[in-house]
Amino acid sequence: MIFRYKDLLVDFASRRVMVNNAELQLTSTEYKLLAYISLNAGRVVTPDQLLDKVWGEKYMGAPHLLQVNIARLRKKLGDDAKRPTYILTRPGIGYIMSKAM
Repeated sequence: MIFRYKDLLVDFASRRVMVNNAELQLTSTEYKLLAYISLNAGRVVTPDQLLDKVWGEKYMGAPHLLQVNIARLRKKLGDDAKRPTYILTRPGIGYIMSKAM
């Protein structure tokens, strides 16, 4: 399965991520975050959902951990945190990625 949105391509079978035809080197955590958000494209995912799916239950209630990793992932994607293209923030709710094109 492949997710495409604008210049972003996530190939789930090979765990490859490309932006503008350049392969990104993501940490395991960054890949898990991106994969979960893109698999749920068009739906808001809450911080608790992401913490549970990526780090496990013991990290529930650790939003700073999530925020730091989202910021690092956005930077690798070439996103501007104030006006992101790929991972959008819904203040007080969570994160969303637009549906694949």
